[in-house]
Amino acid sequence: MPLPRLAAAIGIAAFAATSYSATLTPPPGSPVPVNGTAGVKGTSAWVKLTGGKSGDVYPWHVHVGMCGTNGPVFGDASAYKPITISSAGKGDSKATLSMALPDTGSYYVNIHASSSDMKTIVSCGNLTKGM
Repeated sequence: MPLPRLAAAIGIAAFAATSYSATLTPPPGSPVPVNGTAGVKGTSAWVKLTGGKSGDVYPWHVHVGMCGTNGPVFGDASAYKPITISSAGKGDSKATLSMALPDTGSYYVNIHASSSDMKTIVSCGNLTKGM
């Protein structure tokens, strides 16, 4: 019996990871012009930035909610490795999440000013389905 029919016959639902993407832009009054893109697929999250000064380090997280809502971090905050800006003015990072984002709900990516200033957001983007 072909695998799809076999799965249906025994009641196994096929799972396809939902992809999310975001365009990151500085909020009004941001102290640093940091722009970028971010995405999540399955348990993999990534972010790419432009802006900032060489050597700047920016913590980042996927949050529950929408930009500006101060929602909780999705998963373990320590899974998100900070982004270091290169001499070319770019930086990127990846994270492995403990579970995939649910298909329902709202999510966003925040870029924080520094590890000592997590309240100041230098860039944010709402995640939308599809990449």
